[in-house]
Amino acid sequence: VPIIYNSHNCELSMAKQLYPSDKEVIDIVRKMEKQAIDKATAITYCSQKDFEEMQDYYGADIKGEYIPNGCISMPKPNNNKRLKSKDILFVGSGHPPNVIAARYIAEMAKNFPEFNFLIAGSASYAINKKNITDNLMILGEVKDEELDKLFKESFAFFNPMTKGSGTHLKMMKALSYGVPIISSTIGARGFSRKTIKSAILIADSTKEFSDAIKKLQDKESYLQYCEGSYAMSANFDWEKIKNDYVSKQI
Repeated sequence: VPIIYNSHNCELSMAKQLYPSDKEVIDIVRKMEKQAIDKATAITYCSQKDFEEMQDYYGADIKGEYIPNGCISMPKPNNNKRLKSKDILFVGSGHPPNVIAARYIAEMAKNFPEFNFLIAGSASYAINKKNITDNLMILGEVKDEELDKLFKESFAFFNPMTKGSGTHLKMMKALSYGVPIISSTIGARGFSRKTIKSAILIADSTKEFSDAIKKLQDKESYLQYCEGSYAMSANFDWEKIKNDYVSKQI
């Protein structure tokens, strides 16, 4: 039976980020990842950077196919209505890099009282109650219908990841709703320059976040990023990814 290793991260890079001083864990992850690569008839990856790191760790002769993460295409949103919103959304599971990002947002909210920062997903449970300000909404795990509403009505999507690898499904989802995205450099990892230029404002500091917000408060710029975000989502539609995958005939 052929084995396909569907890689979503360079796991060794992730282990080194999360457990930098734990040699035993890093060695275990290295052995497991190498075993998966050695036994695989074919390897797929969702980020060119991650695959290059895998080649650095396990050999330049490793072959793979790029299969991106994706999203479900959504109806085109009412961007003029969204422009009036003051809600900035983050969605994340309890995965450690998401928890770090959620805590960062809790601190960031203190500097921007004119906006509401909404954190959905189990990452929000890790925020200390002492750090919850009036403009920080801890939503926890929400139903699909509520999440749909949050993406439709939020002014922007914020993804301040400082750790992680691969690409982020939540970013694909934000694109499918045509939400302007403010992201750290790591949060935008795996996206092309064209996608970043069209849909994502990079912010790795409070000052850069403030500059991004000011840019989005200009109506013309805001609508341009909305259109760019929605247009870029077509590249990550699951149906397109499926057809492209089949046509590769791995």
